[in-house]
Amino acid sequence: SFGSYQMQSLGSRDLRELSCYVPNFVMPNYGSRFTNAMYVRGIGSRINSPAVGIYLDGIPVLSKAAFNLHHYQTSRIDILRGPQGTLYGQNSEGGLVRIYSRDAYDSKGTYVNLGLGSHFYRNVEAAHYQKFNEHIALSLAGFYEGQNGFFRNTHTGDRSDQYNEAGGKMLLKTRFDSGWKMDVLANYQYVDQNGFPYGKLDLETGKAALPSTTFDGTYLRHSFISGVTVNHTGTDYSFASTTSYQYLKDKMNMDSDYLPADYMSILQEQLQNSLTQEFTLKSN
Repeated sequence: SFGSYQMQSLGSRDLRELSCYVPNFVMPNYGSRFTNAMYVRGIGSRINSPAVGIYLDGIPVLSKAAFNLHHYQTSRIDILRGPQGTLYGQNSEGGLVRIYSRDAYDSKGTYVNLGLGSHFYRNVEAAHYQKFNEHIALSLAGFYEGQNGFFRNTHTGDRSDQYNEAGGKMLLKTRFDSGWKMDVLANYQYVDQNGFPYGKLDLETGKAALPSTTFDGTYLRHSFISGVTVNHTGTDYSFASTTSYQYLKDKMNMDSDYLPADYMSILQEQLQNSLTQEFTLKSN
């Protein structure tokens, strides 16, 4: 389990970077944000249905293409190793990742973070937390991040891994009498990046050449995750109902022969609209 201070000190902005510090948990950092295979204790899936699930503020992230989210204003991230199907259902036989956003019950005021780094890395993050009374608290947050990249395509002359991404989220939390509470989440993220900066490997030296492809690979994604969670905690049991709507639209364009000559390329587009309903009843 990682708290917000730990993630900030480690400079972790997504699960790929956080996986460097978690034993038995791997999420490779290559290609683009479309590349999102996760492995726990060697169990995972590169294609098709995942074997490790992700829950964002109690909402199951359905599309594997949306797993690689940018983390900001995050309260805690848990990595649960081993089968979690009893409470979290299918696609969690390897493990589960739980992501929790900061909320206005635990934070207050307005935050602005600015970042600047090499290769013109830039980051802007802003959030406001407002607790109206003991029953209602609202948090609003947004971010922008970009970088010029590290690899230049020797054929096109452009950066092969430059990117821009932005997003915003709203979390409304309510606390009623008699142990009832309700959370409402809306989280949107946008990604526009050049990706797949692959070069030919020299087996003698062990070094990879700079990319030299017909065109720069690109990945564009719109992701929206929203949901309502109602919880009741009694003396002997806890009950939860989670209803969510999720939207994903992405487009990947990749020169799959990785050569200056135009032999093969891949264009893949997805459009998903999903509704989910989960009920959980457990003893205390």
